[in-house]
Amino acid sequence: MSLQWTPNADVSLPLFDLDLSAFLVGGNAQVPTQEHFVFYNNQESPDGAVRLAGDDRVGGCSDADGEVLEIDTTLLELSIQQIYLAVSLHEAATRGQFFGNVPNALVRIHDVASNQELCRYALDEDFSPDCAVEIGRFYIGGEVWRFEPLGNPVRGGLQSLVNRYAKRFA
Repeated sequence: MSLQWTPNADVSLPLFDLDLSAFLVGGNAQVPTQEHFVFYNNQESPDGAVRLAGDDRVGGCSDADGEVLEIDTTLLELSIQQIYLAVSLHEAATRGQFFGNVPNALVRIHDVASNQELCRYALDEDFSPDCAVEIGRFYIGGEVWRFEPLGNPVRGGLQSLVNRYAKRFA
C-alpha cells in the first residue's frame, strides 16, 4: 500500500501529515497484542509480515510515494485471519484538517509480485469531511489470501479504528 500527497502550500497553516496503518486481527476481529497494530509508532508486526517503510510527516511531490506499507502474507502468524488497512490524518481535530484540504492525496494497493493494482482511492471529494478511511482488508479465503476494497470513511479518525480493532489496548 502506498500513499502520496502534496505538502501544504500555505506555510502559515499546519503541514498535512497522512499516515498508513494496518490492524492484524485474529478470529475475534481484534489485534492479539499491541504489536499487531502497525503504524508510525510501531512500524513492524512481530512476525515481520507487515512493515511500514518510514513515517513521512510533510508529504512529497504528487508523483512520489510519501509512505509505503509492505505485506508479506507468507510470514504471517497462523492466528492472523485478516489485515485491515487504513489511512488517517495525524492530529486532524487539533489541526482542523480533513481529506478535502489535502491536495493530490492518493492511496494505492498493489500486488508487487504480479505488478497489478488492486485498488486506488483519491482522497478528495468523496472523503472530503473525513480524517480517516478504512481502505480495504486482506482476508484468508480457504488457503488463499484475498483482498476486498472497502473505502469506508471513519468518523473520529484513527482512534475510532483503534477502538474497533484494539479495544483492550485503546
